[in-house]
This record gives sequence, structure tokens and C-alpha cells, in this order.
Amino acid sequence: MKVYLAGPIKDTTDEEMRAWRQIAREYLGADHVLDPSDRDYRGVEDENIERIVEGDKDDIRRSNAVLANYWRPGAGTAMEILFAWEQCRPVVTVVPPGAVSPWIRYHSDVVVHSLGDGLREIERIVAPRRDHPPVLTGAELKEKWRLHKADALAAAEDATWD
Repeated sequence: MKVYLAGPIKDTTDEEMRAWRQIAREYLGADHVLDPSDRDYRGVEDENIERIVEGDKDDIRRSNAVLANYWRPGAGTAMEILFAWEQCRPVVTVVPPGAVSPWIRYHSDVVVHSLGDGLREIERIVAPRRDHPPVLTGAELKEKWRLHKADALAAAEDATWD
């Protein structure tokens, strides 16, 4: 299991960037997180645009799920949520109480209001259990969806309409 930790990095303090990620590492296990803050480009973003974006996208592709701490709206975190959704990765988004952007809600599988709830949701979604099938990779999910759509189309073609 690998969980990508999406959340603000640009214009954050070390404490704002790292504190919640450290809690997630301890809860999920350090070997189970993909943390973009390990590649800290604060202050030199303009010289590393491709490294930042492609590194984050590669990590999201390698993940089984995304935990997005959207405590402060930001373009990077919003783009990571959208990219994860496009890659068929489950997204659990932590937001402060109050109104949530329809775009964030739409592209999140679960929206919660605390990091603890977010971590429990990630564990529920991703953790392997005897009574729960294993998490599929993005390619496996896409193939399963393709087959599902093909079966549904075949059934629709076979249906008779009154």
C-alpha cells in the first residue's frame, strides 16, 4: 500500500508543511507514504517546474490512494486531486468545516473534516483485509472499467425496447 500525501507546500512554514505529514507517516507507516515534501523546492520553484510536477505525478501514479489535506486552498493540491481522480486513485480530502468547492467534492471519494478521520478513511479504503478484495492498480481499474462498459454496452444492444 502506498498513499500519496497531497497538501500545501508553496508558501508554507516547515511546521505547516511537515506536521500533518509526520502524523500520517506514523499512522500509516513510513514505508507506506509517498511524500512530495521530501523533494522540497520552496524558494526555487520556477527553476524546477518540470521536476516538481512530474515527480508529483509519478508518485500519484505509484500510489494506491491519495490523502489530500486541503486546509488551505491551493492550485497544486487541487491539481493533484484532479490528477489522482483521472488516474482512478481513491482520494480522501480533509477540509476545514464550512463550504467546500464543488470541484474538490466532485473529485474526492470521501470528504472529512479532520486528519484523524481522513487517515481512518484511507485505512478503510486501502488496507488489505481478509474480507475485502485487494486494491487494484490504476491499470487494473481501467481494464475492469473497460470490461464493465463493454458488458453494459453488449447488454444494452441485446435489450429489446417496447
